[in-house]
Amino acid sequence: MSDKKPIVTARYDVICHRTTVMDLVVSPFRAKILDSGINRMHGLFKFEVTTNDLELVERTLTNSPEVISFHQTECSGNLAVPTVHLNGTSKADLESQYLTALEMINAAYGVVRLAYPNQRDYYVHPDGDAAFALAKKQHIERLEKLAEMSGEFEKILSKIQEQ
Repeated sequence: MSDKKPIVTARYDVICHRTTVMDLVVSPFRAKILDSGINRMHGLFKFEVTTNDLELVERTLTNSPEVISFHQTECSGNLAVPTVHLNGTSKADLESQYLTALEMINAAYGVVRLAYPNQRDYYVHPDGDAAFALAKKQHIERLEKLAEMSGEFEKILSKIQEQ
């Protein structure tokens, strides 16, 4: 068994002072710039990096005084995708299954979104504003989980369709 880490593609949004992300990430890690924008104060960069050491990229961004904030928006390389072959589930069935799952997750997202906490339901709570703040935070976390699942199913479905 190999101890080699798989090659991973990660996408980041980085907000930094007027420095260029080239010096931080693009040159050392051979990152590909996907989008950028610079205003008078800050730069926003979306880039993709393929490396065996994502921890080093994260550490570089964390330790740079030029970086105001960064967020990993996507990471591939860790999703198991079914392989279409004669002895397995047919491509049409796999596509149907994953498409149905994706549609149901997206429908659940829409329904959960409607259940946003209402402050009137929390003001009589013993913890008052803290309870409402926690409810909002937890609600957003649930939506983020559904959005993440939706993204994963979308990627898997896309990879199945490419086969």
